[in-house]
Amino acid sequence: MGASHPSLSGAFYHMSDYVFFEYTGVVHLIRNSKESGAPIHCLAKMKAKDSRGNAVENEDLTTRAEDLIFMAISPGPERRLSNWKIWRVDEERVKQVDEARVGQLGDAAESKSYSEGTIYRFVN
Repeated sequence: MGASHPSLSGAFYHMSDYVFFEYTGVVHLIRNSKESGAPIHCLAKMKAKDSRGNAVENEDLTTRAEDLIFMAISPGPERRLSNWKIWRVDEERVKQVDEARVGQLGDAAESKSYSEGTIYRFVN
């Protein structure tokens, strides 16, 4: 682990007030339908409670995570997303993704923070 790109563990672990989602998909240029597209891999850390301290339903958290990921990816008018899926993950899976990122992908992650959560996008 390099000092300039620390493990995600500091951002994720010991945070019982958060729920995590993993997202994969492919971005394509609209005008070139034969292009295979660029794969996308993200993790979302979402606040599990609303501003009054009440738990947010899983379905609502999933929808919010999808929206934030879409904003973070920002495919724009010339691109489209396909083959995407999102699912809730536990902290063990977050650790696995983090270890793979540090071990294989090096420092290829960017994050975008929003009021409801943070999106971590990995470069494939």
